[in-house]
Amino acid sequence: MQKNSKKPLIILFAISILPFLMAWVLYHYAHFFPFKTLNHGQFIDPPVKSQPHPKWEILYIHSLSCQASCKNVIHQLHQLRKALGKDSERVDIIDISNQADQETSLFRGLLARKLPLLETIYLVDPAGNLFMCYPSSVDPMNILKDMKRVLEVSQIG
Repeated sequence: MQKNSKKPLIILFAISILPFLMAWVLYHYAHFFPFKTLNHGQFIDPPVKSQPHPKWEILYIHSLSCQASCKNVIHQLHQLRKALGKDSERVDIIDISNQADQETSLFRGLLARKLPLLETIYLVDPAGNLFMCYPSSVDPMNILKDMKRVLEVSQIG
């Protein structure tokens, strides 16, 4: 009877330690496991710092001579904002020319990280962090899905 009394104790110990052990392995060796992400844009790691703003921003950087395709992207971004529904008041659309203000810390940060300046859409949180980018040719529904997810889990802005 003595031999069998240790077996439940060992099983209980293994069951309680196993989740912590698995979490530690996944945290420290995540690059070995091919996890699928849900985002459609490219994460900027570490984020580029800009000025804090009370709202979330979708920042579109384009050339000084905005052609029809550029105006179409701006229109789609404004439509995207409307599609956010009740959360549309939490988001601002900002379109700027990259020649307009090359000396700002934002542009210096983008250049330092070798991130694209022209025809690029960035997501910016209210703390001023540019954390995700998209090419201007992206399907606006992908930006909408990412923005909905971010706004759903966010406690700020």
